[in-house]
Amino acid sequence: MFLLNALDIDDTNEPLLARCKHIIDANERTNVTHVIMKRGDNALEINNIQYDIEEVDACLDGHIVRLYQDKKHRLYFDTDTENVHIALPVKHQKDTNISTFTFQPKVDLSSGGEHMPTITEKVVGTTFQEHKDYSEYFAIREDIEHGVTSITSVALLIPEPDNPYDPHAVMVVGKLKNGQPHHVGYLQRSEKGGQLQPRIKKPQQATLRILAYSDSGDFNDTYTVTVDVAD
Repeated sequence: MFLLNALDIDDTNEPLLARCKHIIDANERTNVTHVIMKRGDNALEINNIQYDIEEVDACLDGHIVRLYQDKKHRLYFDTDTENVHIALPVKHQKDTNISTFTFQPKVDLSSGGEHMPTITEKVVGTTFQEHKDYSEYFAIREDIEHGVTSITSVALLIPEPDNPYDPHAVMVVGKLKNGQPHHVGYLQRSEKGGQLQPRIKKPQQATLRILAYSDSGDFNDTYTVTVDVAD
């Protein structure tokens, strides 16, 4: 079970929280924020150590700055508040639904605490592709936003230079729960205001969000992708 505020202590004990935030000496823990990770249905794997995926998702529900691993393989989720969340190693049966990714922190203390710049755009051309119910997508998180189900998933942006209609076209490919890729649509053309299309020169991972308006009647779901960009 993950330990909230380092030792599952009361939130009102701020001095103890501050002490727990630095309970492990920096020389005894390793920054694994940008280590390639494996995520499955049951576990997150970092450096061949597994952590329960539900506990990891609970820890990630906030503005995470960095991830650390100590010599006892405990995983530290350092936040931009006084809270430190810790996940303990577990043993799981091997997952069959695996995705590989690098964690992207929402906030970076080394840049003065400023948010990492991102671009979010609506995916276009979705009505021309085979429709998949939102429940079929691999979900990192599921929320309710203004009464509408919101799914956070992963996508791959793939340039399609052989596209007969647009040699600059970029496909948006999502991941389904069965591990299969699904062509969701395309990035907006640059001449129509798309900012991402001219930036994607090679396959790049993105965050895919699905707003399930189809739950409310005869409406189409909407899809957006978010990509971290350099200044």
